[in-house]
Amino acid sequence: MCTLSWHIRNNTLTVVFNRDERFSRPEAHPPDVETIDGIRVLAPRDPEGGGTWIAANDHGMVVCLMNYYHAPFREQPGYEYRSRGKLVRSASTSTDLHALRKMLGDMELHLYRPFHLVVFPGVFAPIEWQWDGTELKEIVGAPYVLSSSGLMPGMILRLRTRLFRKATSNFIKELTDEQQLKLHRSRRPWPPAISVAMRWKDRGTVSLTQVKVRPDEVTMSYQPGDPATTRQPMETARLDRNGSPSPKRKLIPCEPYPEDPVDVIRLLREKNPAMHRKLSGLARAGIRLVAREKIINNHLNKVKEMPCNLFAAKALSHTGVRGHLRPAAGPLPEPETRPVFLSNHPTGGLDGILVLHWLSTYYPDIRLIANDLLWNLHHMRPYIVPVDVFGDSRKALKTVVEAFEGDAPLFVFPSGATARRKNGVLTELPWQKNPVKMALKYRRTVVPIHLDGCNSRLFYAVAWTRTLLRIPLNLEMMLLSREFFSPKWKDFGMTVGEPLGPDQVRSLGRTDEVRAEALRRICVQSGSSTAAGSPASP
Repeated sequence: MCTLSWHIRNNTLTVVFNRDERFSRPEAHPPDVETIDGIRVLAPRDPEGGGTWIAANDHGMVVCLMNYYHAPFREQPGYEYRSRGKLVRSASTSTDLHALRKMLGDMELHLYRPFHLVVFPGVFAPIEWQWDGTELKEIVGAPYVLSSSGLMPGMILRLRTRLFRKATSNFIKELTDEQQLKLHRSRRPWPPAISVAMRWKDRGTVSLTQVKVRPDEVTMSYQPGDPATTRQPMETARLDRNGSPSPKRKLIPCEPYPEDPVDVIRLLREKNPAMHRKLSGLARAGIRLVAREKIINNHLNKVKEMPCNLFAAKALSHTGVRGHLRPAAGPLPEPETRPVFLSNHPTGGLDGILVLHWLSTYYPDIRLIANDLLWNLHHMRPYIVPVDVFGDSRKALKTVVEAFEGDAPLFVFPSGATARRKNGVLTELPWQKNPVKMALKYRRTVVPIHLDGCNSRLFYAVAWTRTLLRIPLNLEMMLLSREFFSPKWKDFGMTVGEPLGPDQVRSLGRTDEVRAEALRRICVQSGSSTAAGSPASP
């Protein structure tokens, strides 16, 4: 059993790790600096396996490993498995996320028992890989607390996560270092067998490690023994920074915004003044309530000081949403090819945040071409190409053309709308030809992405009723905030297709409409349904 938590505060990443082991296992050596393949690495050492469970290098990359106890894995008798701790040592020399991703895909992972590998690329949210003995998955949206346990793994993870959720007001508030360490030293939840600082029969928490990554240095503080009872002070080792992980990025401060920045009725007046004039005061109050305007503003008011880069990670942790990517180490195009990622749009909110969070990990300059209503979320502005879909179409087209002319990678939902159910199957509108047309014109690589997911029955019932009654106001879209805060689908399956160069895209058909439909079919066929009716109809 092990527990890891992390937070970013004042341009500093803090990772705290409780290592749970058998008491009979030899005591680990404290952290020390070692040069591996020309990279200086700071890590404790396990004398039994020769590896480690946590390491940080001089570029600010932090690598952590936990056993994956509840994987559907049957150990082969007599098979000589390698120590998973040595995998951490191998990964700790990496300074490039694309190279690390490729390394994991090329490794003979069948030589290792199941594991979770969590990698922090400097002062940013982590990437998680999960190996179950058969398949490697990349987990998108790693939470602020991760835990592994051989005893009732699901229940213990929920209980430990609940403890941290309560302390952080559902992951909205940032912990201080003292509060974080206090949680890792606690005998909660009770009994001690399931506590963060656990103790059960012949095993328990045997050490506490705190890693801090700052712009100029990395420190690792280490305390052997049971953190709940040990009074021995933590020993700290220091490592000067010698660079940053690639691709390079900086925390983006959010521009100041007023209290309660989202005003649903103001947006309705701007986008549909005729409809706005017809609404009574009671109807307007009802729209504010259905759209959860007060809840949205309460949350936005609490995260004003948070950097824009961390908004998506915060939203995913708050809602409990994540994605699992298969294959986990498939090819990603080089940024120089100016890729365009085209995806289906099953849920209309969290799906976009999930993919944008993942893409921004590998492409910090990624831009999402989206409805300009998202411009009201100030934390999203660095990642949005705002398009006024209700205004001047020529101006909107000019905005999109300028985005395609530029060098930034782009993310587009070609259907332009959230999928709806049709005859029991989630179906999108036909993909628009313009993204394909402009990708060809400006010689961009195209990458299809498929997402498994869906909204609640209420969302589709309202959509069906509105269509039946021919109501022009898009009533179901007002429910998207409800779908965001109470998502039906919390574990999105993600599939990334093979990158297609301009000539390959051109060969898909004679016209841009045909090519767009061909790409939609490639997207659908590349994904596998995780629930009846979840993917778009082919």
